[in-house]
Amino acid sequence: MCPFLGLLGIAALCFPKTMAGFVGLAPIEPLGMSEIRSTLGSFFLGLCVACLWLQSPDAFTVLGVASLTAAVARFLSSLFDRSISIKNWGGVAMEALLGTLFLLSRN
Repeated sequence: MCPFLGLLGIAALCFPKTMAGFVGLAPIEPLGMSEIRSTLGSFFLGLCVACLWLQSPDAFTVLGVASLTAAVARFLSSLFDRSISIKNWGGVAMEALLGTLFLLSRN
């Protein structure tokens, strides 16, 4: 599953407007483009590279816990912010699935 995360990172680095639009963001200044490239792009790519390089159960545990935390935060946000949508529920499902797979792959 780590290559999938890496591909998402590469996509955000190369196509920041497309990836931002997919999650409902819009950069309004050049600084916004940098933020999308770094937060949605290089951060995901860096996590993937670190896990593949280290091949450490601890690295996969960190990535799994972070993904599951993101799923919980997105779920709660969709309820509290009244932003329930197919994209949000899809994000919850994807983050929970990735988190679970990362935790399972650590053994």
